[in-house]
Amino acid sequence: MIMEEERIDDGLDLAFEVFESENNITEEQLELVKRDKQLRNDLQAIHDIKAGMKHGGEDLHVEQRLRAFNVSHGMGNDAMTEEMNCEDSSRTRGSHSFIKYITVAAAAAAVLAFFLLKHGEPEAAPAGRVFTADATSREISIITNDNQEISLPVKSDVDEPVSIDDYRKLLASDAITDRITVNVPYGKTSAVVLPDSSMVYLRPGSRVSFPTSFTQTERVVRIEGQAYFKVKHDNRRPFIVLTQLAQTTVLGTEFDVNAWDGKDTEVSLVNGSVAVKALKSGDHLRLSPGQQAVVSADAVRVADIDPTPYQYWSEGYLYYENEELRTIMEDIGKNFNMTVDFQNEKAMSLRMRFITERDKGIDVVVNRMNKMKKVTVTVDAGRIIVN
Repeated sequence: MIMEEERIDDGLDLAFEVFESENNITEEQLELVKRDKQLRNDLQAIHDIKAGMKHGGEDLHVEQRLRAFNVSHGMGNDAMTEEMNCEDSSRTRGSHSFIKYITVAAAAAAVLAFFLLKHGEPEAAPAGRVFTADATSREISIITNDNQEISLPVKSDVDEPVSIDDYRKLLASDAITDRITVNVPYGKTSAVVLPDSSMVYLRPGSRVSFPTSFTQTERVVRIEGQAYFKVKHDNRRPFIVLTQLAQTTVLGTEFDVNAWDGKDTEVSLVNGSVAVKALKSGDHLRLSPGQQAVVSADAVRVADIDPTPYQYWSEGYLYYENEELRTIMEDIGKNFNMTVDFQNEKAMSLRMRFITERDKGIDVVVNRMNKMKKVTVTVDAGRIIVN
């Protein structure tokens, strides 16, 4: 019983921490409430406890609500009954926990009200939505060892890559960091010069993490999202790209790694040679130019592909060859950080070839898409609509 109470108190301490934030509730806390349906239900349950205390029959309603709350947290229906049947000292301890529950009820009600006032009930995405824009306005940034995030200054030449020297200029003179993450929000792209002079071209919504100085035996980077690599040849130090599912090892070559969260990792080789290994199953293979490895949790499979679109992307183009329109429009949405809705869902599976410059703006992209006379694309209030 004592261990059970300690576990309950741990949860209450966390609730008190949120309560003490008052109106300074962090975006992370709000995002957690927004994403976690069970958490919203729990907050509502605690809120109901407070409401019950304001009306008649407090004891019965509060006990019922607390039992429901205990069950929702895996504590069992008889948690309250056992506590009420204890000796006097146990009752005192139980009363202390009960008071804490009621205090947290007020806190939870405040958190819930603040969340609903600021965000409203989370809305389900429309059936035809393939991408939802990031409403926060952000710049390309670096994240250091201690999770300090610093925005990179906007360069006059958008094609000018950022390098390790740019990162060091942003850090305090006494700052000590041995690893850097470059974070590229939706609507932005960035070319990154690594410590060995290799190049990484990051797509919107992607990030790459690497040491400020590679070791004498290997060069290891980690990516989330999608990036195109131009690796400087070095026989002594293999270049290794890690994703959640795969490890790609090269000496010097050009290739694309597509590793969006929740999807298989795709490694597409433009030239040279790479070895791809599935981290979970241990399956591995070697690619030749024009081949793509698709790595899932339990296997690696290979397919022949046209590497041209990947190469063109690093040169400033949006290039698609026989791709589904759904994939094309999702990518365009990421590139311009604009929500994309299909009002004609049948058009999602339409395959087509499309090419345009990335930096010409959304109006040019839409005009060129419409000239193909396969679909009608419009822009309304920052949203791309496909009919």
